Amino acid sequence: MKIITLGLLLFTLLWHGGCALLPKRVRPAEVRPTTKLPVADLENRSQLNTAIERQLRVLKTKSLPDKLRQFAGQTLSQELIINSLIRFQELLNTCQNAEELNRRIREEFDIYQSSGGPSGKVLFTGYYTPVYQACRIRQGEFQYPLYRLPPHYQTLDLSPLRSSWKNITITVFVDGNGLVRLPPSRREIEECKVYAGQNLEIAWLADPLDAFLAQVQGSLIVEYPDGQRQFLNYAGKNGYEYTSLGAELYRDGHLELSKINMASIRKWFRENPHRLAEYLNRNQSYVYFLPQEDGPFGAGGAVITEWASIATDKRIFPIGGVALIDTKIPLLDNKSNLIGWKKHTCFVIDQDTGGAIVGPGRVDNLYGSRQYSRSDGRIPETGRPSILSAASPFEQLTQMSSLHKRIAENKWVPQRSQR
Repeated sequence: MKIITLGLLLFTLLWHGGCALLPKRVRPAEVRPTTKLPVADLENRSQLNTAIERQLRVLKTKSLPDKLRQFAGQTLSQELIINSLIRFQELLNTCQNAEELNRRIREEFDIYQSSGGPSGKVLFTGYYTPVYQACRIRQGEFQYPLYRLPPHYQTLDLSPLRSSWKNITITVFVDGNGLVRLPPSRREIEECKVYAGQNLEIAWLADPLDAFLAQVQGSLIVEYPDGQRQFLNYAGKNGYEYTSLGAELYRDGHLELSKINMASIRKWFRENPHRLAEYLNRNQSYVYFLPQEDGPFGAGGAVITEWASIATDKRIFPIGGVALIDTKIPLLDNKSNLIGWKKHTCFVIDQDTGGAIVGPGRVDNLYGSRQYSRSDGRIPETGRPSILSAASPFEQLTQMSSLHKRIAENKWVPQRSQR
């Protein structure tokens, strides 16, 4: 379900022509200032304008929490993010060509380049909105539910308890007696049927692997037998750490690293159906959905746009950041088979995040759903990203699974991970 490339550059841009204060210090382990900026192609200009308008509508009417405005350990003002978007859009639509736009951005914006992962590279994956056949009720082959968020889930902000816990949250379940418990894991949900009889099912799919992958994508479109389509958007998760299905198959020696793609994963499980539940349950993270008329929505509340929206770790990069990515994208034939690679250097808007998008070395790029939703390829490449907008890298915080474990052991004081 994912297209994987390693990008060359990821830049974030902050406009310094406004009155908002710019960050004075950034963590070099996450981003560093630069004056260099690749010249972008402007093939996605129309999509960029759409993404900017959608994000500005939200930013002008809704105050984002501090945790969505983080940049290199600092909290950016919403004014700076808005001003950066507005000025970038003005330049995007008035500059005569890509070279002029590049020059004006270098004159008016402060540019920060992502430090990438341990190798200095940034892993790019491509995501999209898949479409699945579904039923509203459990019948026939449609036996695998997608759930809405249970009513007793709460996300607790630990920031008021200690200054060193800034932007740390944890998901808990409050039972009918008011007791705080850990949310059920995937295994408990799937095998113990903890939601049976609670009327939480939204739709039923015919394939357990599709139900799993819908959660990995975070949103989907379901098509019912009467032809009606419905968006199911991300509503929340149980807070456990995400575990990659392909990585587990590689670790156990079932798939070669160079051959890990969704086609090979599906093939392996077709040949080993008795192992499917075992591997799916290794990922204890579980995602819930919300039926809506529009979508998909990004983490900041705006509808995201194909070829113009990216997802990053919001503890590092802020919602609404203007970014430039320099990577490669796969070329597919009319049957969605890989036939080559194309250089992809373009501006995008940082609007989303994901459970597997952790650190300055990970970016998820929203591809066109029609073509790429037919592709089963998970295609490795390499590179490093850079960003050009009001965005910033986040602090590496303790993973949710670690917090859960410490709570279960009555040792729930969160610790920052060491670099």
